[in-house]
Amino acid sequence: MASVNLKAEVTCPLCKDIYTDPVTLTCGHSYCRLCITKTWDNQEEGESSCPECRYRFRERSELKRNLRLCNIAEIPAVRTCLLCEASMCENHLGAEKRVQNLVERRRKVQEKAAGVTERVTALIRDIKERLEDLEKRVLSEISRQEEQVSSQLSDLIWHLEVEKQKLSRKIGDIEELCDMTDPLTVLQRTGIRQRRLL
Repeated sequence: MASVNLKAEVTCPLCKDIYTDPVTLTCGHSYCRLCITKTWDNQEEGESSCPECRYRFRERSELKRNLRLCNIAEIPAVRTCLLCEASMCENHLGAEKRVQNLVERRRKVQEKAAGVTERVTALIRDIKERLEDLEKRVLSEISRQEEQVSSQLSDLIWHLEVEKQKLSRKIGDIEELCDMTDPLTVLQRTGIRQRRLL
């Protein structure tokens, strides 16, 4: 907003451009020296007036140079911004270019960071999938080995139960034989039982 007001202050109302050699009339309005001279040349002789307020001058007064406007208007504007229409001198243009370069570098860094973030995210996702797959395989192997060990233990317990039953029968036979008093009967029964076991 301030740049628009400044532009209006340094713009000649006749040529609508930035003042060149600005002069001020006695009524207080300012124009480019060449613009006001051409305007007065087109007016009838002795009818010099201000184009803005129509104040009439009896005779053309000496045009006084407006030093303040000269100092502002003569700063060499190298470029005008298309967005805000602000004119920039060489120093400000250099600063503006540096700002634009920094903005461009920031944009490139952000794009690069976004690319790196995307690659890292994809890598983490891949690692996570591999870990989940490995976890499934390890749990499956543990389950398989548990079943195998459980089956082996069941077989072992069954065999031990069979052996226990055999031993219980033998113990029972031995106790029965111990209760007998006739050694000949003991020997005969032992032989019969041994043949039965074989």
